[in-house]
Amino acid sequence: MNSSFHKSARQALSLVGSKKLVEATELLLKTLSTHKAEAEPSVGSRDEMRFSHSPLPLPETAIEPVERLGKAFGKRSAVGTFTSRGFQHAERHLDYMLYIPPPKPAREQSLILMLHGCTQNPTDFALGTRMNILADEFNIIVAYPLQPQSANSLGCWNWFDLRHQQPGSGEPAMLSALAEKLTEEFNIPKRRVFAAGLSAGGAMAEILASTYPQQFAAVGVHSGLPRGAATSLASAFQAMNGSSKLEPASASGGTVITRRIMFHGSADVTVHPSNSERIVNIACQSAGKLKHSEFHKKMNGRDVACTVFQNEKGYPVIEHWLVKGGGHTWFGGDKSGSYTDLKGPGASREMVRFFLHK
Repeated sequence: MNSSFHKSARQALSLVGSKKLVEATELLLKTLSTHKAEAEPSVGSRDEMRFSHSPLPLPETAIEPVERLGKAFGKRSAVGTFTSRGFQHAERHLDYMLYIPPPKPAREQSLILMLHGCTQNPTDFALGTRMNILADEFNIIVAYPLQPQSANSLGCWNWFDLRHQQPGSGEPAMLSALAEKLTEEFNIPKRRVFAAGLSAGGAMAEILASTYPQQFAAVGVHSGLPRGAATSLASAFQAMNGSSKLEPASASGGTVITRRIMFHGSADVTVHPSNSERIVNIACQSAGKLKHSEFHKKMNGRDVACTVFQNEKGYPVIEHWLVKGGGHTWFGGDKSGSYTDLKGPGASREMVRFFLHK
């Protein structure tokens, strides 16, 4: 890391010491974003990475005709309805987008809570991950909660705040309550309720796995961090940099274990890849004796190392995908969304495969 990066980091920590948390957050994430933009082109050409850093606005209409988004998805378009909704939990109102696929009686219905990263929004995240297209194929209802700037100046889920790391409080309680509401509304069995997220959203998905294992059968953590890796802005910087001295928290669900699939780029300079390895270690400790295997292969132009942990029945409980040369992006994503990489494994399809393979 260059000297300007360290200088900005010291300034951010100084602001934290002065209790100027908003200013520290903005400086910290601006510094990380700038450093990422400078460093990641060396991993591959700009054409290879296909970044699009401008989040798309939320639809202004109550129902977004998904056909309008079809061009962004190429030849295969989502054909259900994308609806803007609201949810009240305690004293907080949560806006979210809900994708409902056309009826597919031959397949049992599932639910996925998709948690966007910093500076993103639901429509942007839906475009980038292409999850709505998979929802049509596999009969999945997909909810995209919006983290407003009133909760975090850059729209990040507050994974680094102790108030949002415990069951029964903060954002985990709110998101779990939303999942429970949708589960009841659409009569979805709990064994088919999942969550996934990118970066800060990935960290929050991991928190949901640790705090509400009875609610979420499996989660997908893309470029995320373990629960408890940070408890403040200062420690958040250390965790993202891979130098956290804190011991991440273990799952709090007793004998109930949420299955996990993780994706991380080996060249991620925003969230160090050691964070996903720490999630694997914690999950393995909670899951007990597992059989593990590894494979290495080239997928869509990138070398991939995947470690699979299976239970005694041979079903995958934990999967860890490390993409060589990959940055802080959603692999196999669409260029119409922000923070996507067209190369590498299709993270969305692999997550759905993992979620439904029981």
